[in-house]
Amino acid sequence: MDAQESDDTVVTADRLPYRRVIDTGEPIRDVRYVGEAGDGSELHIVVHGAPLFDESGAVDGAVIVFDTV
Repeated sequence: MDAQESDDTVVTADRLPYRRVIDTGEPIRDVRYVGEAGDGSELHIVVHGAPLFDESGAVDGAVIVFDTV
C-alpha cells in the first residue's frame, strides 16, 4: 500500500512509524495516514507507537499499533 501522512507527505522508509520510534526513542501518537488499499479503496489509518528500552536504557524495539478509522 502506498501511503501519505495527513499533510500529504509521502511515507518513505525513514518515515515509517517503526523507524521513527526506533530512530528517535520517542513515542508517536495519533499519526494519521491515508493510502490506497489493494482493492483501490481509500484507507485511513491512525498509528501509535512507543519505544522499548533494554536494561541499559538503549532503544531495543518498539510497539506499534495501527487502527483503521
